[in-house]
Amino acid sequence: MAIALDRAELVSLFLESLLVGSFFVLYGIAVWILMFRSETRKRTTLNRMLFAIASTMFILTVAHLGIDLHRAIEGFIVFSHTPEGAIGFFLTLSDPTHVGKNVIYSTQTLVGDGFVVYRLYVVWNRNLKIIIFPIMLLVADGVAAYAACYEFSVSGTDPTKLGDIFVTSIKPWLTSAFVLSLCTNVVSTSLIAGRIWYSNRRLARYHSSLGSSNWRVIEILIQSAVLYSASLIALLTTYLANSNAQYICLDATQPIIAIAFTLIIIRVGISTKDFPSHPPSSNSRISASVSAQHEYPLRPVPVAITVSVARHQERSSFDQYGRDGKADDAESGSSLVKPTGRVRVQREDASELPL
Repeated sequence: MAIALDRAELVSLFLESLLVGSFFVLYGIAVWILMFRSETRKRTTLNRMLFAIASTMFILTVAHLGIDLHRAIEGFIVFSHTPEGAIGFFLTLSDPTHVGKNVIYSTQTLVGDGFVVYRLYVVWNRNLKIIIFPIMLLVADGVAAYAACYEFSVSGTDPTKLGDIFVTSIKPWLTSAFVLSLCTNVVSTSLIAGRIWYSNRRLARYHSSLGSSNWRVIEILIQSAVLYSASLIALLTTYLANSNAQYICLDATQPIIAIAFTLIIIRVGISTKDFPSHPPSSNSRISASVSAQHEYPLRPVPVAITVSVARHQERSSFDQYGRDGKADDAESGSSLVKPTGRVRVQREDASELPL
C-alpha cells in the first residue's frame, strides 16, 4: 500500500531525529578521540583535518534536521487550516525550505563520498590512478545533485512540475545523483575492502590472533561504510518505484553519512591498544606488539614483532630463518633485521593506510 506524503514526512522526521541523536553521541566520542585523548594528541594535522570534516557534517546534519522540523511545524500546524493542508505545503517543491534541505543533503553527500575516495587513495599507497574513475563519478554526482536542486527551485513557475518530484524533467537528475553516489561508494568500498583483506592476510603470518574470520568480515564491512551504501540502495529503490517512502530514506541517509564517518574514527580510536601476547611455549616465547597496524590508521605506523628465542634449543632454526628471511620478505613485503637476541620485523609498505 502506498504511503501518503504527509505520513511519510512525519515518519521521516521521527527516524531522522533518532539517527541524529545517535550521531550526536558518536560525534562527541570522535571529538574526544581526535582532540583530547593523550594517545592521539600528537597527530595534530591529521586530527584537525578529521575534526573539521566531522564538524562540517555535524553542522550540515543539524541544519537539515532544523529545516525538517520547521517544515513539519509549517505543514502540520500553520498550513493545517488552509484548503491545501499539509500535503499542499509538502508538494511545493520550489519552497525555499525544500530547496535548502536538498542543497544540504547534496553537500553532505559530496563530503561523505569525497572522504570515501580519499580513503581509497590512502589505502592504495596514494596511487592517483586508482582514484581517477571514482573522482569522475564524484564530480558527475555533484553536477547531477545540484542540477536537481535547481530544478526544484524553478518548479514553481512550471505547472507541469508543480508538486511532482517524480516528474520527467526532475527524475533524470535525481536518479543520476543517486546512482552516481551509489557507484562511487560501491567501487571505492570494494577496492578498500579488497586491500584490507589482503593486508590482514599478510599480517596474520606474524600475528595469528588477529581475530576470527567472522570478525574480519565485520571489520571490513564497518571500515568500508557499507551502512552508507545500503541506505543509498534503499533510497534509489524507493525513488524509482515512485514511492513517497523515498522521503523517509532521503532524510535518514543524511545522518547515516555522518554516522558512517564517525564510526570509522571511533573504531580506530578504540583499537590503539596493543594486542595480547601469545602464551609462551616450551621452546620459545613470542610476544607481538603490533600497534594497531591492521586497523589501518591514517598515519605511518611501523609493525614490530619481537621474537625471543632459547638459543640452546632453537639456534639452528633461528639461523635457518635468518638465511631465508630475505626471500620470505620479498613475498610478504617485510624487511628483517637480525640482532643478537631479538628479531625486529618492519613492514616496508606500512605506509599510510586508511581509517
